[in-house]
Amino acid sequence: MMRGEARASLRFITLALAAVCNPALVGADSVSFVIHISVDGLRGDLLGDLIASDATGQYANFQRMVDEGATTFNARTDFINTTTVPNHISMVTGRPVFLVGEQPNTIDHGYTTNTDPALSDTIHNQGNSSVPYVSSTFDVVHDNGLSTALYASKSKFSIFEQSYNATAGAPDVTGPDNGADKIDEYVNQSTGSPQSASNLHATFLADMAVERFNYSLLHYRDPDTVGHASGWGSAAWNDSVSDVDGYLGELLDMIENDALLDGSTTVILSSDHGGAGTDHNNPTIAPDYTVPFLAWG
Repeated sequence: MMRGEARASLRFITLALAAVCNPALVGADSVSFVIHISVDGLRGDLLGDLIASDATGQYANFQRMVDEGATTFNARTDFINTTTVPNHISMVTGRPVFLVGEQPNTIDHGYTTNTDPALSDTIHNQGNSSVPYVSSTFDVVHDNGLSTALYASKSKFSIFEQSYNATAGAPDVTGPDNGADKIDEYVNQSTGSPQSASNLHATFLADMAVERFNYSLLHYRDPDTVGHASGWGSAAWNDSVSDVDGYLGELLDMIENDALLDGSTTVILSSDHGGAGTDHNNPTIAPDYTVPFLAWG
């Protein structure tokens, strides 16, 4: 099982998607769009400290999400894994990476590769062999006739496109048949530097002004890239979080200046892992497994 607040986080994502796909089910008829942001390597306690001591407004948009939404700086990654791809799969599937304790062998997704996948790899054929198909948030939204998007700033996120494309995606058996391709728009801009996240962010804003995807997963790599190079909690790392704060400001402005998005959009922000020193591969220490979870809308 996952640590406590991670389960709550997954339930909130599920609730937000339920509001989009079936508003009457949760009594949230104003929710039409969910923007799900993953800030790679964003450690929860460090973010909380930066916000609390912010005298110059470097983290004003994170503060705004705290003030106007629901927040914890003490959410959790998967119980035994603190690497990027496995935890992002957990984010969009609601499944742990591996079983912990006595659970059915159909619970975990079982995908542990954290490098670029082979072209034939999918979450389904490289993960838990007891689960023929691992459904995701993209399935839920797409199969209800709504639009989806994934904007990633690391090349290894291609595993999602390979797993949920027209070839590997499951048949749509929910209402009208919308096809097997679960991700309507897939954009991957990865140069190995934080600049790729900046470029990706600009692309997302431009595309969202035209397409207005009902569910988007938006991945910013900045704190992870800088953490590996300069250390989590370093001045450079703090600056990378400030860069993400700038992205958030532009994103919130976009929402509030768009008549279709304003008042009908939920933003969910979390992370795949924290980090200590220049690494994050020890799931037994709090700096690696503690992440923030913010919801605004």
